[in-house]
Amino acid sequence: MTKTMYIAAGNQMCRGYFLGDVITCVKAAYLFAQTEDYDRILLSVCEDPLTFLWNKFIHDHKVDVIIDHFTDAEHAIDVYEERRESREAHGMPFSVYKELYPRLLGGRRQSAFCGRESGLGHANIFEYYYYGQESFVENPKESCRLDKIILAPPHNPQRSVYIAPHEKCARNAVFTIPFWQEVIKDLVDSGVEVVINSQHDLVPGVRHVFPPFHELVEELSRHSVIVSGNSGVGWAAGAAGYPLVSAESDQQNFTEYHFERCGIQSLRDVVSEADVNLMTTAIMVNN
Repeated sequence: MTKTMYIAAGNQMCRGYFLGDVITCVKAAYLFAQTEDYDRILLSVCEDPLTFLWNKFIHDHKVDVIIDHFTDAEHAIDVYEERRESREAHGMPFSVYKELYPRLLGGRRQSAFCGRESGLGHANIFEYYYYGQESFVENPKESCRLDKIILAPPHNPQRSVYIAPHEKCARNAVFTIPFWQEVIKDLVDSGVEVVINSQHDLVPGVRHVFPPFHELVEELSRHSVIVSGNSGVGWAAGAAGYPLVSAESDQQNFTEYHFERCGIQSLRDVVSEADVNLMTTAIMVNN
């Protein structure tokens, strides 16, 4: 009898899944696939600008994909609960149930599965999802490693630095926009070519780009080093295996997302305080 593992991954930006969030979910799905005993994987996703991030996982594990359409978060939860109860999705039976939910809903969903928020206290966000399930295999390998889990072109860089100064979650509380402006000006004055990921003209005379999600990874492949806070651009660089210098404060909320804790293999350096000299040095050493 075929043993099917069903992964409910309704990643939609309108439900709180952004670039980094989807990448962490993809990594968690790789952990499920590495540890569970199954013959078939059934993955449900939604039509969304970020769904392409699942393509490598789908290819690597010959996944069967179904498309969901939800009106809102509560609708998604109702549908998932019905499937979890019936052990059937779109008429297809399964025996192993996994769900990848927005982090802010983690307490609620894990309490439904486990009676408590069982993902807390583990190594990182990957283990938060991994242990926040109905069942799991203890001590998954590579839960503290992230490397090349999305489809990406080979790293073929010009000698340029790609800086993503905006932080959606941290709101630039520590690494402010004026801080990044100083860093960029110092780099340019030192002869370093800089490209800024922004829709705003932050530093006159410096090239600014803001590619759509499906073109971002190709843009990153052209640069010798990517510089980012704990934001989607940094996660994309890590998931593609491109060199990354990060700006991450110890004051960051949800420290399980820290790049070092998550074992990003292409991480070259971490700057933990808003010191312009430290940051420019870290970038120039790795450029």
